[in-house]
Order: sequence, then C-alpha cells, then structure tokens
Amino acid sequence: MQQSLVDAIGGELDTPTKQLGAWSDALVAAGAAPPDPAERFAG
Repeated sequence: MQQSLVDAIGGELDTPTKQLGAWSDALVAAGAAPPDPAERFAG
C-alpha cells in the first residue's frame, strides 16, 4: 500500500527515516510524546 510513497522518495529512504527518528526521539525527550512506540502510533 505504501509503494507509491517509497517510489516517490526513491533510493534515499534512509535519509528521511533517520530524520523522522531523530524528531521522534526529540519529542519523547521533551515529554511531548509517549515513550512507548505503540502509544505514539495509536495517535
């Protein structure tokens, strides 16, 4: 289902994935998001 998104990003999927991971870590560290990934994904 996500293939069109992966195709649009192209071969550089690692770059945005790493950036999003860093943002997620910063939000958790600031207390703006729960530390449990399942809770973050649940919205």
